[in-house]
Amino acid sequence: MSQKVKTKKNKFKTIFRRIIYLCIIVLLGFLCLYINDLNNKSDIYNKKYLSEIESLENAIKHENEQNKELINRKNTINSDENIENIAREQFGFIKSDEIILKPEK
Repeated sequence: MSQKVKTKKNKFKTIFRRIIYLCIIVLLGFLCLYINDLNNKSDIYNKKYLSEIESLENAIKHENEQNKELINRKNTINSDENIENIAREQFGFIKSDEIILKPEK
């Protein structure tokens, strides 16, 4: 082969390599932009879901407080003292050792 043919082949190889390198660099650039866009989107979703989680945690806290209040009311209503007061006030019950004094009319 002549020197001119070898030089043309080398130039072609050099140009071809440079084109390949340029394509790789461009593809890496686009890949970086795509990854950055995904990170931004994931940050947005993370903020959205964190606010939803916080809202649900507040709702759970409120429901737990309400549950405690209802349990306390149930315990108060079912207490012997409350049952005795209802029996006395609404039904006029008295204990066997009590004496009721009524005012004269």
